[in-house]
Amino acid sequence: MMGQEDGLEPVVCGEQPREDPSHFAFQRATTKLQSVYRGHKSRLWYDERRTTKHRHATRLQAAFRGYKGRSQTKQLQTRHSSVLRVQAAFRGHRTRERVRERVMSRLE
Repeated sequence: MMGQEDGLEPVVCGEQPREDPSHFAFQRATTKLQSVYRGHKSRLWYDERRTTKHRHATRLQAAFRGYKGRSQTKQLQTRHSSVLRVQAAFRGHRTRERVRERVMSRLE
């Protein structure tokens, strides 16, 4: 047995012996790298989802604000036309009163 005579144990499939401290350090480093990579991928996924949700929320808000603005504009136009009608009616009334007063003063 060649491996036992020179103090080396056989290596199977490229693995280092479990008693070797560098093996544990390698495993810890590998685990840490995997953890960092998985965290990175999770953050990317989360940011993408959040960005998508944010985009959808922004579109919804814009649609509602547009609707609200159009509704308010329509109300203002209705009020404006109503005010114009009242003003026109009052001016017509005032003009008729003035004409009536002039006519009455000429008749006297």
